[in-house]
Amino acid sequence: MKQVLVVDDSLSVRKALEIILKPLSYTVRMADSGEAALAALGEAKVDLVIADVLMPGISGFELCEHIKTDPLHAQTPVVLISGIVSDEERAQATSVGAVQLVKKPFRAEDLLPVVQTALAGRPDEHDAPAAAPSLPSDGLLDALLSKQGIVSALVTSDGKALARRGDPLPDEDTLCQYVRFFASALSVVGTHLEEEWSGALLEYGKRSLLVAPLTARHTLLVVLKDAGASNVAKYVVKTQRPQFEAALSLN
Repeated sequence: MKQVLVVDDSLSVRKALEIILKPLSYTVRMADSGEAALAALGEAKVDLVIADVLMPGISGFELCEHIKTDPLHAQTPVVLISGIVSDEERAQATSVGAVQLVKKPFRAEDLLPVVQTALAGRPDEHDAPAAAPSLPSDGLLDALLSKQGIVSALVTSDGKALARRGDPLPDEDTLCQYVRFFASALSVVGTHLEEEWSGALLEYGKRSLLVAPLTARHTLLVVLKDAGASNVAKYVVKTQRPQFEAALSLN
């Protein structure tokens, strides 16, 4: 499980970040100062640091510089947050090696893509590597592709492509990250509505996308020629969800 260190002298900001990151199942550690953050990093490595720029004592810029000059943590990505984001601040953030400077107050939809991009491709050092799940040979995705109006189908696992059938998708890696963020956001909305989300239909010009949860970690993305094919796709996904769950439970 990925570990994120949140550094801010404001308790409310730390709690807000914890709430935003919780749906993605990250382990969130907290520090109320740059000094406390360095002490925490001395105890254990983390996968990402999110730090406020303006703090008493060591600033976020200085903390990032410390991290990037430490051989043990130099590869750890750092995202800085600040109430003031000017060209000068952006240049300073870049000069100390930060991934990005995000303006406060921030929304989940602004911050999460930055966090997920920063973490993309980083090996999880805190868990044993999991075996990649395999779909049954009879091809659950092939059953989808056999229906008229369905262009391609993609199963994502923790923001990465697991299996695909049909036409290739542009910039698939980035798309999978956004599908993961979108699925997490819909899950949070479902919690507030006291209902589990079962799917969402998105329309982009002539192309429509059906996004549906398969398990807690797996999401299905179905690309449709138009919204007219959505009813068939939703029916197939609904009837085959138990088979998907059984296949994906193998990992």
